[in-house]
Amino acid sequence: MGALIVIGKLTCTAFLIYLLSEIAKRSTAFAALLASLPIASILAAILLYWETGDAERVADFTSNVLWLIYPSLIFFVAFPILLRRGIGFGTALALSIAIMIACYSLYAVILRWFSIKI
Repeated sequence: MGALIVIGKLTCTAFLIYLLSEIAKRSTAFAALLASLPIASILAAILLYWETGDAERVADFTSNVLWLIYPSLIFFVAFPILLRRGIGFGTALALSIAIMIACYSLYAVILRWFSIKI
């Protein structure tokens, strides 16, 4: 039964990514709208509750997602700027990810400074 759940999760994830990429070929705005929805977080919360029955754990998970959204947003600022400045896709992607990781590191320090535990 456990392997079936894993396969189901992987299939659902792959399908969502495939679907978004196909929609983006026709309408980048609609695909962006769908991608901006917290579908992964909602599905993860549902599956976490379904598998554990622990509402407190789900509450912690969703609270942590909220706190960790902020540093991830820098990726969506840096990536299009770098691409529009003529930097190649792979380089822009790598730089944007590196910038995002640096922001996560700085953010972790800031959260600790304010005694916020995630």
